[in-house]
Amino acid sequence: MDQCCPTPRELNNLARRVIAVERAFWDSDRSAPFLVTAAPIVGSPTAMGFGGTGRGDAFALWVDQRTPLASMKWLLAHEYFHTWNPGQLGTVPERREARPGAYWLSEGFTDYYARALMVRAGLISPEEFATIWNEMLAAYAGSPVRTMPGAQAAAAFWSNDAAQKLPYQRGAMLAAIWNAHLLAVSRGAANLDTVLHAQITTAQSSKEQATSLFQSLTRQRGLNIADDMTRYLVNGEPILLPAGTFGPCAKIVTEQRPSFSLGFNTELTANAGNVATAVDRLLPAYAAGLRDGMKILARTEGEPDNALLVEDNGKHRTIRYLPQGHKQVTVQQIHITNAQTPNCRRTLGGL
Repeated sequence: MDQCCPTPRELNNLARRVIAVERAFWDSDRSAPFLVTAAPIVGSPTAMGFGGTGRGDAFALWVDQRTPLASMKWLLAHEYFHTWNPGQLGTVPERREARPGAYWLSEGFTDYYARALMVRAGLISPEEFATIWNEMLAAYAGSPVRTMPGAQAAAAFWSNDAAQKLPYQRGAMLAAIWNAHLLAVSRGAANLDTVLHAQITTAQSSKEQATSLFQSLTRQRGLNIADDMTRYLVNGEPILLPAGTFGPCAKIVTEQRPSFSLGFNTELTANAGNVATAVDRLLPAYAAGLRDGMKILARTEGEPDNALLVEDNGKHRTIRYLPQGHKQVTVQQIHITNAQTPNCRRTLGGL
């Protein structure tokens, strides 16, 4: 399952498992047909990427041919969850420019459940769950728009990559926080699942927007999210996960670390045909030997270093360095303290 370049049969089997898990969550028709298409692409040598988009009773994927099958679990889970969220949870803004204001629910909650349902079902391990969350938490910590107010972020959504990621990040973190609060105030009798299951039923006879309907349903269960929405979604205050957000088998560590940077201008480099451009002389990439004009042939992400295969004066060589920037940022990371703790998968998954 972890090898590169999955076969169509492997992708088909994985998609079926993900679909079954999410249909069970929503108690939906287990036999309805659903189409999944996947287009292999040749990605940039400086990044491995994949993406997808929902199409009613289908979704389309485009996948870098180097992508391991294991890395596609989250993508499949995210895209299929859109079968219900937001379309069946209430009305959504009709105007394209207005929609990003509601993406904390439609995209952020979908990210949250893509992780939660996969760990509950055993499709990812507790350690994989933590890794997926930690990548997002590190990206959020280093985001140049981390404190951008909601209205400004929504306006920049279609033109700024960092602003586009912000509602996904904020929504997923708030979903985890609110889930933990609901469990606490109900003494385990209700969680985020409870609210969304009630919401999908209520929305069938309501014309209320999905975001306001969610707010009223959480209030009925003893959780008023109005202050959190103002602080984090409207004003843009940084979000920090409380210590017990994911239960007893996970520890949330908050630390200071250098910001992430590849050491060169990635946009200019891509526009130049992956020829290194604007290499920062004060960062580790330059110290390791990277120079403007070198052709980047491939990039390998890893911990703790970053490796670039470059062409330098007609010769190939690998440059390894720590991808660190100039600033210090506050980063939260999830550490699995004991995956064998009883019900670890359930508590990580928000139950």
